[in-house]
Amino acid sequence: MRYWTRSWNSIRAIVRREIAWHLVAAISASLIGLALLAKVGEDVFEHESGGFDSSVRAWFLAHRTPFGETFFAWVTRIGATAPVIVVAILIGAWLWKSRGRGVGGSVIFAPAAAVAIYDIGKLVYARARPAGATAAGIFTYSFPSGHATTAAAVVVTAAYVLWRERLLPRNLAIAIGLLVPLLIGVSRVYLDVHWATDVLGGWSIGIVIFGLCAAAYERERRRVERIAAAPAQRQAA
Repeated sequence: MRYWTRSWNSIRAIVRREIAWHLVAAISASLIGLALLAKVGEDVFEHESGGFDSSVRAWFLAHRTPFGETFFAWVTRIGATAPVIVVAILIGAWLWKSRGRGVGGSVIFAPAAAVAIYDIGKLVYARARPAGATAAGIFTYSFPSGHATTAAAVVVTAAYVLWRERLLPRNLAIAIGLLVPLLIGVSRVYLDVHWATDVLGGWSIGIVIFGLCAAAYERERRRVERIAAAPAQRQAA
């Protein structure tokens, strides 16, 4: 009995350290995203990003191709806010049912926070979009990009939680969490419907939301681990 008790305590210690490190990483991600958002947001608000945005826009316009326009048009449709929210709700609902409300809720919270924050941001900055947006029939404000915000918040959070729940391999989760938001964000600049700093601001907000969701998830894991450890602790006593 003592052998099994010592083994269980060792496993618990390893799990606790793992959760603690992931919790620290999640909080750090939020702080990094917040710092990036502060820098980009200040530059946009003070109208100091014009040179950078114009240079990036000119480069993309000079390198547009028919294939690129078709490809990124599909990327931007698939990565629109509504489809991403639907995917998040489906994943979150399944996790809620199969793994508990704390796990599912950490995914469902991401799109709700993303939409609320970027809607407020657009009203505060009231930034005009580049000329391509008018041609595309888009007349809403530009900063931050809703596509970039939602993609970064939802896709990165979902990939992280699915990896931590052992439902995705780590390398696949990393690839999805990096490439999908990257492609969606780039599509908005390529199609000339957003400035580059709109996308950078959206990614920054998404990182903040991801960090908060990941931290909430890790706290839930710690709570579940404590509950699971309670019977063993009573037996050891």
